[in-house]
Amino acid sequence: MPNFNGYTEDAYIKFKEAARVGVTSLNTCSKAGCENNFALFIELKDSSKAYLPNLSSYLKYDFDSINIFDLTNIFTELLEEIKEEVEKVEVYYNKYLSDIVIPNTDIKVERRNILTGKEMI
Repeated sequence: MPNFNGYTEDAYIKFKEAARVGVTSLNTCSKAGCENNFALFIELKDSSKAYLPNLSSYLKYDFDSINIFDLTNIFTELLEEIKEEVEKVEVYYNKYLSDIVIPNTDIKVERRNILTGKEMI
Protein backbone atom coordinates (compact mmCIF):
# COMPACT_ATOMS: atom_id res chain seq x y z
CA MET A 1 0.00 0.00 0.00
CA PRO A 2 2.38 2.68 -1.21
CA ASN A 3 -0.09 5.59 -0.78
CA PHE A 4 -1.32 4.62 2.68
CA ASN A 5 -0.66 7.42 5.18
CA GLY A 6 -2.39 5.91 8.19
CA TYR A 7 -5.93 5.91 9.45
CA THR A 8 -7.99 9.05 9.83
CA GLU A 9 -9.22 10.21 13.23
CA ASP A 10 -12.78 9.50 12.06
CA ALA A 11 -11.90 5.91 11.11
CA TYR A 12 -10.26 5.39 14.51
CA ILE A 13 -13.34 6.70 16.34
CA LYS A 14 -15.59 4.38 14.33
CA PHE A 15 -13.27 1.43 15.03
CA LYS A 16 -13.34 2.12 18.77
CA GLU A 17 -17.13 2.29 18.79
CA ALA A 18 -17.46 -0.97 16.84
CA ALA A 19 -14.98 -2.72 19.14
CA ARG A 20 -16.71 -1.33 22.21
CA VAL A 21 -20.32 -2.31 21.36
CA GLY A 22 -20.13 -4.78 18.47
CA VAL A 23 -20.94 -7.93 20.42
CA THR A 24 -23.74 -6.32 22.42
CA SER A 25 -25.39 -4.62 19.45
CA LEU A 26 -25.20 -7.57 17.04
CA ASN A 27 -28.41 -9.50 17.64
CA THR A 28 -27.94 -13.17 16.74
CA CYS A 29 -29.07 -16.43 18.32
CA SER A 30 -25.54 -17.85 18.33
CA LYS A 31 -24.33 -15.26 20.82
CA ALA A 32 -27.37 -15.10 23.09
CA GLY A 33 -26.31 -13.80 26.49
CA CYS A 34 -23.01 -12.37 25.22
CA GLU A 35 -22.22 -8.71 25.57
CA ASN A 36 -19.28 -6.37 25.53
CA ASN A 37 -17.76 -6.17 28.99
CA PHE A 38 -14.31 -4.62 28.70
CA ALA A 39 -12.27 -2.63 26.21
CA LEU A 40 -8.84 -1.03 26.55
CA PHE A 41 -7.35 1.56 24.21
CA ILE A 42 -3.82 2.86 24.71
CA GLU A 43 -3.13 5.97 22.66
CA LEU A 44 0.49 6.86 22.05
CA LYS A 45 1.69 10.32 21.06
CA ASP A 46 2.08 10.93 17.33
CA SER A 47 5.87 11.08 17.70
CA SER A 48 6.07 7.75 19.54
CA LYS A 49 8.11 4.87 18.16
CA ALA A 50 6.99 2.54 20.97
CA TYR A 51 5.63 -0.90 20.23
CA LEU A 52 3.22 -2.71 22.51
CA PRO A 53 2.95 -6.51 22.50
CA ASN A 54 -0.25 -8.51 22.74
CA LEU A 55 -1.64 -7.37 26.10
CA SER A 56 -3.61 -10.51 26.95
CA SER A 57 -0.70 -12.09 28.84
CA TYR A 58 -0.36 -8.94 30.99
CA LEU A 59 -4.06 -8.70 31.87
CA LYS A 60 -5.30 -10.59 34.92
CA TYR A 61 -8.94 -11.62 35.11
CA ASP A 62 -10.89 -12.97 38.05
CA PHE A 63 -14.53 -13.38 38.98
CA ASP A 64 -15.83 -12.71 42.48
CA SER A 65 -19.55 -11.91 42.08
CA ILE A 66 -18.44 -9.45 39.37
CA ASN A 67 -15.74 -9.51 36.69
CA ILE A 68 -12.40 -8.15 37.89
CA PHE A 69 -9.95 -6.91 35.28
CA ASP A 70 -6.54 -6.21 36.83
CA LEU A 71 -4.42 -3.91 34.64
CA THR A 72 -1.53 -3.67 37.11
CA ASN A 73 0.95 -5.61 34.96
CA ILE A 74 0.07 -3.59 31.85
CA PHE A 75 0.98 -0.41 33.69
CA THR A 76 3.94 -1.59 35.78
CA GLU A 77 5.63 -3.84 33.22
CA LEU A 78 4.87 -1.94 30.01
CA LEU A 79 3.45 1.56 30.23
CA GLU A 80 5.57 2.98 33.05
CA GLU A 81 8.68 2.40 30.92
CA ILE A 82 7.24 4.43 28.03
CA LYS A 83 4.95 6.80 29.93
CA GLU A 84 6.43 9.85 28.18
CA GLU A 85 5.11 8.41 24.93
CA VAL A 86 1.60 7.61 26.19
CA GLU A 87 -1.07 10.19 25.35
CA LYS A 88 -3.81 8.48 27.37
CA VAL A 89 -5.39 5.17 28.32
CA GLU A 90 -9.12 4.61 27.89
CA VAL A 91 -10.73 1.78 29.87
CA TYR A 92 -14.32 0.91 28.96
CA TYR A 93 -16.42 -1.33 31.21
CA ASN A 94 -19.84 -1.80 32.76
CA LYS A 95 -19.48 -0.72 36.39
CA TYR A 96 -22.43 -2.89 37.40
CA LEU A 97 -20.84 -6.07 36.04
CA SER A 98 -17.12 -5.36 36.35
CA ASP A 99 -14.42 -3.74 38.42
CA ILE A 100 -11.10 -2.46 37.11
CA VAL A 101 -7.83 -2.51 39.06
CA ILE A 102 -5.37 0.19 37.98
CA PRO A 103 -2.25 1.01 40.01
CA ASN A 104 -1.40 4.58 40.97
CA THR A 105 0.10 6.25 37.92
CA ASP A 106 0.67 9.68 36.47
CA ILE A 107 -0.44 8.40 33.04
CA LYS A 108 -3.77 9.92 32.00
CA VAL A 109 -6.43 7.23 32.46
CA GLU A 110 -10.07 7.68 31.45
CA ARG A 111 -12.63 5.24 32.86
CA ARG A 112 -15.60 5.11 30.50
CA ASN A 113 -18.98 3.43 30.34
CA ILE A 114 -18.75 0.68 27.73
CA LEU A 115 -22.39 1.15 26.73
CA THR A 116 -22.44 4.94 26.32
CA GLY A 117 -18.76 5.80 25.89
CA LYS A 118 -19.13 8.58 28.46
CA GLU A 119 -16.45 9.15 31.06
CA MET A 120 -17.31 7.89 34.54
CA ILE A 121 -16.51 9.97 37.57
